[in-house]
Amino acid sequence: MIPGSHPGGPGSIPGLGTVVVKYIHRLGQRTKCHSCSRLNGYELSAEHKLIGDLLNEYDRGHRSARPLRDSTHALQLNMTLFLLRLIDLDPKEEVMTSIVEVHYSWIDEFLTWNKTNYDNLDMISINIHEIWKPSVIVTNLVEPNKNFYPIDQAIVHSSGKVFLEQIEILKTFCEVDITYFPFEYETCELIYGNLVHDSDAVHINYVPYRNDSYEGFHGFSDKEDEWQILETKHTIYRNYSKATNLNKHFTVMIFSISLKRNAVFLVIVLFLPCFLLIFLNLLSTFIPPNSTEKVNLALSVFLSYFVLLLIVMDHIPLGRRVPAES
Repeated sequence: MIPGSHPGGPGSIPGLGTVVVKYIHRLGQRTKCHSCSRLNGYELSAEHKLIGDLLNEYDRGHRSARPLRDSTHALQLNMTLFLLRLIDLDPKEEVMTSIVEVHYSWIDEFLTWNKTNYDNLDMISINIHEIWKPSVIVTNLVEPNKNFYPIDQAIVHSSGKVFLEQIEILKTFCEVDITYFPFEYETCELIYGNLVHDSDAVHINYVPYRNDSYEGFHGFSDKEDEWQILETKHTIYRNYSKATNLNKHFTVMIFSISLKRNAVFLVIVLFLPCFLLIFLNLLSTFIPPNSTEKVNLALSVFLSYFVLLLIVMDHIPLGRRVPAES
């Protein structure tokens, strides 16, 4: 009988006390212990001890809270964007597909240590889900983004500086103007925003990559691609207000990509056949009116024009104004 239990109660069941003791013992073994100095009888390395000590600091707090000891200050979040590849721009669906790499860096005041206490260890990697991470999202997505190369580890220095890299495949909305199809110029945007913390809580800064200008960002396209990148630039808006909270101002960063269509393929597929059909149509005037070949040629030309029209319609967005109305 378990001490303190009443006769006939649950504690009087034979063997129940042993089961409860074993359950509590197993539960204690599963409890996470960051500060343990030994694991399975072996002495932990300095890196293991350091990560354990740092995560104990987080266990006493909350990972959703900004890593500041003075909550009246703003967290400085640095951001750098690389457009690794422009995969496609679908004018009909008005969707741009791209591969981007984003670098974040910030100071976590709870992830600092004295290197001399840990074998002069200056840098470690920690699972990003164990610490605070930025709540920056892409706001103009048309479907959930996919992690092209998921990275769950953040690099942390003894000064508290944290580095995080993310590589993603994004499908974003891009408004297309077909006025000068197929010789059009388009401008698409990647809109990043922190809609959790306002601008006074998290201050987002853009850091250009190496030789990039401050206004632009790194973008790459191949000469053989359908769309060529002409120019890239970014704009920061710190006074964005949500409809649900007009008293708070949030930071939104817009990365604009100016594109030009490589129209060589469409010229070959559309224009050259059109000129040939026009030539054949003119030749039909020299065929005698009573000849059946004239009717056959006219029908063939008409069907060819219909096929070309289907190709053009496949590249034109639905519901948009036609060039004649521009």
